Amino acid sequence: MSKKGLVPLILVAVALIAAISFLIYRDYKSSVAPKQSIQTNQTATSTVEATNEPTIGFTPSYQETATALSQVPNYQALKTKYNLNLSAAQEKYLDENRFLLVDYDQVPFFTPGYNFDQWLKDSDSMGGGAIYDRKPENAILVTPDTVLHAYHKYFELTLEELEQHELSQALGDFLTGLHTNLAKAVQNSQGEVKVRYQNLEAQIILGRILFENKSAAKPSYFNNQDEEEKYITDDKTIDSLANANKLLEKYSNDLTPEFISAIKADLSEIYAAENIGASPLFIQYDNQLRTDYTQFTPRSHYTKNSSLRAYFRAMMYLGRSSYLLHSDLGLADTNLLAKQMAVNDGLTTPLSSWKTITNITDFYVGQSDDLTYNDWKNFATSVLGTGLSDADLISQDNIAKLKNNFDQLKRPKILSDVIIDENMANRDKASLLNQSLSFRVFGQKFSFDASILNDLTAGQEKTEVHLPSTPSALFIPAVLGDLKAKKYVGDFLQQSSSFSLEEVNGFLTKLGEKKTAIKTVNESEWYNSLGSSWLYVLGSLTHDYGINYPLYMQSRLFLDKQIQSFLGSYAELKHDTLLYAKQSYAELGAGGFDETIPPVVKGFVEPNLEFWNRFTKLVNRTESLFESNNLFNNHSARERLNQFKKIVTLYTKIAEQELKNQTISDEDYETLRTSKLTFMAQPFAAVDPTETSGQTALIADIHTDALKNQILYEATAKPYLMLAIVGNENSPRVVAGLTYNHYELTDPIGQRLTDENWRHRVYNDNSLLPAKNFWYNSLLIK
Repeated sequence: MSKKGLVPLILVAVALIAAISFLIYRDYKSSVAPKQSIQTNQTATSTVEATNEPTIGFTPSYQETATALSQVPNYQALKTKYNLNLSAAQEKYLDENRFLLVDYDQVPFFTPGYNFDQWLKDSDSMGGGAIYDRKPENAILVTPDTVLHAYHKYFELTLEELEQHELSQALGDFLTGLHTNLAKAVQNSQGEVKVRYQNLEAQIILGRILFENKSAAKPSYFNNQDEEEKYITDDKTIDSLANANKLLEKYSNDLTPEFISAIKADLSEIYAAENIGASPLFIQYDNQLRTDYTQFTPRSHYTKNSSLRAYFRAMMYLGRSSYLLHSDLGLADTNLLAKQMAVNDGLTTPLSSWKTITNITDFYVGQSDDLTYNDWKNFATSVLGTGLSDADLISQDNIAKLKNNFDQLKRPKILSDVIIDENMANRDKASLLNQSLSFRVFGQKFSFDASILNDLTAGQEKTEVHLPSTPSALFIPAVLGDLKAKKYVGDFLQQSSSFSLEEVNGFLTKLGEKKTAIKTVNESEWYNSLGSSWLYVLGSLTHDYGINYPLYMQSRLFLDKQIQSFLGSYAELKHDTLLYAKQSYAELGAGGFDETIPPVVKGFVEPNLEFWNRFTKLVNRTESLFESNNLFNNHSARERLNQFKKIVTLYTKIAEQELKNQTISDEDYETLRTSKLTFMAQPFAAVDPTETSGQTALIADIHTDALKNQILYEATAKPYLMLAIVGNENSPRVVAGLTYNHYELTDPIGQRLTDENWRHRVYNDNSLLPAKNFWYNSLLIK
């Protein structure tokens, strides 16, 4: 056939091929598109929810194809590396949802050892070794969870460092100085003034005993190992009730038999830490209020030694003991106590030490929800003036003047007292908060999360809508904008509190009002303290993700994983700030240079850019607050924070490049693979790791329900291994990282659960673990 005759045939063939190609492409698009963007049973981008995407200042343009799991090049090698034996159901889940959480104990690659943080140690090991040994299965996934956990370790270590040095020193000086001033005031007064000063001296002596009931400072060296072991053994039990009573004998000369008896009774309850009852030293201000002695159970990091346990009990006592202002005696004692805090002994004042403690704890956790020295000094001076005698400070006329001006005082926002009132059904939360208006020496701190729980719970008091007496921490992400958490809140109320559908709707309306109120909090307010900054960062984990994000983030089930990340980190936040934050209550080696370097290993940073931007601000805020408060100068804590800051900056940069569909440099990918975070968990003191020092499971109580006689706890267990399929830069791959494993549970009121109690369940007998909460059911694939 001639060339001229071939041309029409070629044209027909080309047209036919083009038509067939179009039909194949159309069918392919219709089959894979649901996985990418419009699969209504898998993706989170419905018409309504699409508006819940994070605001990041630009429209993401992330791109990847829905490569089948069986076609992902590094998957089999990754399974071999971690020695994973995934079930058919797990692989199907991973293929369809593009991510999977694997139980830690199902990953033989992870082996417990002697370290200071098993999570960070395992995470650091996942990227592999030297550049000459890197392999595709070393592709890591940097989750928000891991950097949040690293920050938790740093937050806790720096706070503990301050508590064992600057804060303990300041607390000892405060109690000694104030006791001295009060003892002198007793000697130099008479009549009713003397009686009030005797009362105050007894109350401060109790605080001093709690603080001094501990071992002598640990020597810098011991003569032999037996001597050191004896010190450690004795330190475990030195802070006993018997030893506290011996200390009382030391200070009892100035006390009447009645005050000695009252202190002994309070000490007995404090060291038992099992009951809620009337404090003989504070019941005089209001016979309806009860002291929750269970709060005196040392927990969090305060169980490590007697010094921390003593600091915990003393600060808990000074933080929760109330000089109630609706009581004339409470007002009189507040006036006298505030006066003696400012008395100079020739060198300094107790107030100077008070300011040191208040300034540091304020920027870590937040400002007091109750009235403290500065509040009271300003108020009393504006009403009564200055230079008043002790007699004037307690006179009925001046007490009346103060009461008549109570409208000038800020009100507490969080109810943290047990109030017994037969008329409770006719009272509302506002009246209970007014009753709890008080002066506290180191009043516990306001937090936005406790405010949420306070406003969305009730005991037997009157409410506009039905509120539960025991909440769920789900309320917090729901208020901060998590639509999936809001849905689970309704399910929770129906299951745990037998709410009707009408009652659920009423509650959700109330929750919506709280959400609107929280939205008015500006960013500078969130960043006032490290605690509120941390919560603000968690607020970035409440979004849905549309078609311009990785497929695994588009999965509706990823929203459940995100709730677990929020609440897992929230548990660590509450654990670290447990002593200071006010709790809500309801009443009643390199290779040789001649070796060939393997191809770059492309890891992945979860591209929630709002999270990374907020988290970067949290790290910067931590640095600036240390600087402005002159803390950790010439201390390794500063260099550690700078190193962490560099790593977080890299993660943020890569996340932004991923969303902008930009090419990430080989250098940045290699730095991502080899970056380590275990340094964030290294104690500042020179100590050796133990068999258990790497355990990361923890527990924190966040709400006390006196009505149902139960305490609400948030806890974490061994982290999950998270696998995710990603495909930016036309490089489909499975990446691996670690994520939180969160539990919420209740336990009867009594001695509060400690990390040691919880870790026994997690690491020694997990048959004692409660069932996972129902809102995580979609993630539990076996």
